Amino acid sequence: NSFNFVDSNSDVFDDFGHGTRVAGIIGAEGVNEEGIAGAAFGVQILSCDVVDSVGVLTLARTIAAIEYAQTQGAQVINMSISFFAYSQMLEDACEAASETSILVASAGNENQSESPVYPASFDSVFGVGATVLGSDERAPFSNFNGVEDSLVDLVAPGVNIYSTIPGSAYDGLYGSGTSFAAPFISGTAALMQSKYPTQSPEGIRRHLRQTAVHLGEWAGFGRVSARDALETEFIPLPIVSLVTVRDSKEIDPTNDEDGVWDVGERVELRISLGNNGKDLGRITGSLETLVSDVQVESVTSAWESIQSGEVAVSEMPILVSASPSTGGKNVGFSLDLEETDSAYTATIDFQIRLEDEERVADGTNIFSPTVWEASKTYVLEGQVNVFSDFTVVPGTSIRMEKGGNLEILGGDFKFQGSATDPITVFPFSDPVRDPQLLPGDLVHLDAVGSEIQDWGFVSSHPNGGYLIGGTFGSSITLDIDQGALPGLEGDNSFIALYDESDQLVWARAFQSRDRVIIDTIKSSPSGEILVGGHFAGDIYLSSGGA
Repeated sequence: NSFNFVDSNSDVFDDFGHGTRVAGIIGAEGVNEEGIAGAAFGVQILSCDVVDSVGVLTLARTIAAIEYAQTQGAQVINMSISFFAYSQMLEDACEAASETSILVASAGNENQSESPVYPASFDSVFGVGATVLGSDERAPFSNFNGVEDSLVDLVAPGVNIYSTIPGSAYDGLYGSGTSFAAPFISGTAALMQSKYPTQSPEGIRRHLRQTAVHLGEWAGFGRVSARDALETEFIPLPIVSLVTVRDSKEIDPTNDEDGVWDVGERVELRISLGNNGKDLGRITGSLETLVSDVQVESVTSAWESIQSGEVAVSEMPILVSASPSTGGKNVGFSLDLEETDSAYTATIDFQIRLEDEERVADGTNIFSPTVWEASKTYVLEGQVNVFSDFTVVPGTSIRMEKGGNLEILGGDFKFQGSATDPITVFPFSDPVRDPQLLPGDLVHLDAVGSEIQDWGFVSSHPNGGYLIGGTFGSSITLDIDQGALPGLEGDNSFIALYDESDQLVWARAFQSRDRVIIDTIKSSPSGEILVGGHFAGDIYLSSGGA
């Protein structure tokens, strides 16, 4: 079913020679004492000829070939080609194909990191850079991540690569280029797909990233390792991505129906599970806690299959209650999971905030040194002004109602959270999460143009918020007044979240109407600061505010 998109027929003899070298790296016959053995020799290859005899490549032929390969059931699509102009139609074709196929493309040979190259720079495609065989050094011609961080996701050898030529032969010549690095990734993906034939493309993609050998930011997730990919245990990695609280009066007439779990309330929990590993079939789970004044009244629930990268909501809510005499705190739970059709089991520990509210009225002015304690959840009903030293201790929870804002007008403002006992801030907003950011995802926060370059980590909170943390040796100042970062103006001001491999996962542009100032935040004795909230809507950090 191979097809020639140049001449619109089934004659796919390679009259340019490039594609045959690429195909040989993937699937050249092995164990024949001749030439090379392809990375996945024995694989079935569907040839789609899109380059004419003089090397001319067109966008239309490329899009048609991607769509054709998908309809033919290709599990891996290698694209050792590149365009410098963006095409929405090409991105749409790649996005659609990525639902059923793993897409791999060469990142280009211009020795640059400033300009994207397509399709390698699309999120749905593995962009592949080249290394020197045996040294893991960047090939001198290979594009790399730098100013533009979407060029390279993985790297593989691309210098002096021996491969096949048209006519089932070898010419004794060696080729160099990212075109010859990409098929090593495609071949490894094919091996993984062969070993795990029912696995979703996203599961294979995540596993290849996780098992790559890290070489530095220029190389994305790193050099692919077929051995590590095949030998590293490939298991589901379920996580609690969100816990929704329902405190309806139908459950208990004393509930206040504010969508949070308060002391003395009996509530229903809906647990959303994500999966960062191998696809999961149907699973059941039971919940327990060791907190004596909290009871789990209905213990079990179930989730339908969760493919890698997907999120599923529990079919049945779990009923929990808290004694009226208990104080506000983070309640630890353990969720024991079991896959119905396998022996796979897992236990996930997570926390839910049990709130003991202290409401802070609109117009409150704080003139004396004040400490906000971990046993309370402080609910800001409006504008709160601080004129004296102000400390928020580890474990404290702060929730904004509409118009809630905390402004520091004097004294020292100290956030003293830690990674294990964070300060959690919930801005006024609907609980909409960025599905790309799951609990445990490590990111750093860049405030472009400011003095802050790295804020440790950000991870989502099961209650729908985000926790932002960092380590600082001394006081720091972030000054973003009226959206104007130092050296930037207006709409060019932004804060961005990146994952461990510097892939952008969230960005927020500050308009002229936004006012964001953090002034002289002091680190805790352990050197850590945590600020949190989910970024579904506008968030104010006004003159040191939360």
